[in-house]
Amino acid sequence: MDATALIDRGFHAVKIKLGRDDPREDYDRIGAVRDAVGPKIRIMTDVNCAWTLNTARFWGGKLADFDVYWLEEPMVPENVKAHAELQQAISIPVAVGETIFTKYAFRDYIEAGAVGIVQADATKLLGIDEWVRHFNYINYIDCFDGEHPNVFVPAEAPHEPFTSIEDINNYLLQHKEVIDLVKRRGGKPKFVFLMFDEETERLAKELGADVWFPRAKLRTRMDNKIETVRVGDMVTKELKLARVTATEVQLNYAVDDSIAKVLTLPPLPKLQEPGLLNLRETSEIRTPQIQKQK
Repeated sequence: MDATALIDRGFHAVKIKLGRDDPREDYDRIGAVRDAVGPKIRIMTDVNCAWTLNTARFWGGKLADFDVYWLEEPMVPENVKAHAELQQAISIPVAVGETIFTKYAFRDYIEAGAVGIVQADATKLLGIDEWVRHFNYINYIDCFDGEHPNVFVPAEAPHEPFTSIEDINNYLLQHKEVIDLVKRRGGKPKFVFLMFDEETERLAKELGADVWFPRAKLRTRMDNKIETVRVGDMVTKELKLARVTATEVQLNYAVDDSIAKVLTLPPLPKLQEPGLLNLRETSEIRTPQIQKQK
């Protein structure tokens, strides 16, 4: 997509893929984008591990001519030393993370001074227990073959044939051994699931637990790519800056009834439900202002 078209839709930054056979083409492209979007827009670049150290050192340094915000994955991730040499040689922060799969590898990068921007992906880093203290798995079968210290597998109990992952989760939440485990641990448990539905939410609530995801109804709706694109286009087209706190969303808008019916959106001020928004204590985001038709 044309970078200027993204800026016109309200974005404040663009990311551009590099790594062509001739790096001069990449350099010229970034220069053209900078000329087109102006000095205030952030430009990030992603090389997808295509460069050698010599190429990255020379052309990564040259990209500073266009005030590039970061240089992502310039080389193969296994070579931490090369990334350290590169980061010391250029002023642009080196970003890594997409092809790093353990917190220990991130530690090596950080200790070596080989990274300026850490892009850790919790879905790739050996599971959520790498990042959440006191996390325990409750499984139908032991996928870890006894190698994980915090996995609980209840004894088999009668059940209907499973037709989905949701069925397995709902079976576990009704299992006596699981219920007893939750009660023994006490407190206010938090559940995460690979897949879940509204029945899962109901069973979790009976156990006094919170589900650490947006509601199943919202997840199902937003799994529809047509709906996702439609909502995204509406939001980015009608952006207005508003201040957001952890307890309220302050909006200034007027919604025409016909627009609301077409979009089938819930009233925006009520999007304060825990789990729908994960915000810093205070921050600024873009929120929609839908002009009332005249």
